[in-house]
Amino acid sequence: MAKQPKIRFKGFTEEWKEAPLGQLVKEHRVSNQFVHHQNLLSLSYGKIVRRDIHANKGLLPASFDTYQIIDKDTIVFRVTDLQNDKRSLRVAISEEEGIISPAYVCVDTISDEITASFLHQILHYHDVITKIYYKMGDGLRQTLNYSDLKCLNIVYPNPDEQKVIADIFDSIDFTITNRETELEKLKNIKRALLEKLFPQDGQSIPAIRFKGFEGKWENRRLKDIATRVTRKNIGLESTLPLCISAQLGLVSQTEYYNNVVVGANLANYFLIKKGEFAYNKSAASEYPMGAVKCLKSLDKGILSTLYIVFALKDDIDADYVQAHYETKPWQEDVKKRVAVGARNHGLLNISPEDFFDSLVVIPHNNDEQKKVGQILAKLSQTISLRERQLTLLKHSKQALLEQMFVNE
Repeated sequence: MAKQPKIRFKGFTEEWKEAPLGQLVKEHRVSNQFVHHQNLLSLSYGKIVRRDIHANKGLLPASFDTYQIIDKDTIVFRVTDLQNDKRSLRVAISEEEGIISPAYVCVDTISDEITASFLHQILHYHDVITKIYYKMGDGLRQTLNYSDLKCLNIVYPNPDEQKVIADIFDSIDFTITNRETELEKLKNIKRALLEKLFPQDGQSIPAIRFKGFEGKWENRRLKDIATRVTRKNIGLESTLPLCISAQLGLVSQTEYYNNVVVGANLANYFLIKKGEFAYNKSAASEYPMGAVKCLKSLDKGILSTLYIVFALKDDIDADYVQAHYETKPWQEDVKKRVAVGARNHGLLNISPEDFFDSLVVIPHNNDEQKKVGQILAKLSQTISLRERQLTLLKHSKQALLEQMFVNE
């Protein structure tokens, strides 16, 4: 079988070579014992990142003398699947000199036939596409060592073609990193606005206010500004199962997961209509007390009866309420109402009665509600757009990985 990828750049036709990784690299082990290097590095999500050596957070050793010094272009492997999920990225390349945990396996290229940049991309290809590292090693967490890795078969072209391929993927990686940085900045702006535009810690007015509005805000019970929706999907008015996305809100299961998970009898599901809200009691990293989202993009859909569904009264602005459900005061209020340590179907154990008894801090003036709601809704839309663009870029990269490397 010819050793050639499915997609090649014009002018390259010769068959690719192959060799075990151990012929192309050597294990890199340089002790920090007598050097005391201060640039602390770590492998995180397929990237080598800086850590604060003076920080008191995380698992840090009493001394960094046991750490190893790595150079620019050193390739780093995480030897265990920490999450035990066969999804964690386990390879990265260093862009600078620094020290890193001795728990990592590090290698440097020793052959003129392959560049560090290209080798990193092909090892990343195996990380993302072939998942070959999960077929190596042993134990529950697939523990690897250099003796396992050096036997990995590497298929590679001549240095000129390597450079073209590596440059393409390095450019894509650079764009992805910039997009991720921009996205995180937008999220930080949103967090800051949520803190400043809503009263905090028992206060009755926010730190920042739009011009022309005054007077104290009030704490109202959700049951006083909304009504619970328990309508069933009688007559199968809708056959569209919905789920909650952190940024997109209530969306179609098919579009979000490319899959549908529903019971046999759709008539037993709640029917939710445009403008109504749903509370998903499943805790997530961004929403430790569960997520509340409004159905905006669809006319109607169906939800499991494990959700709590409600509709706002006419004088309450939906965008404002949506923003309220992302504030820390709301999370703290709900935390007090959740049965400690109790779970039901893997969900937070909070009854509809307790949920509707939760507080909504709200300005008297509906125009002020709208002002606050609009600015945060527009920011959320921008974040959602950037997230979709980033996801598309990552999918495009994965598609190229599948086509531009040789799969044994």
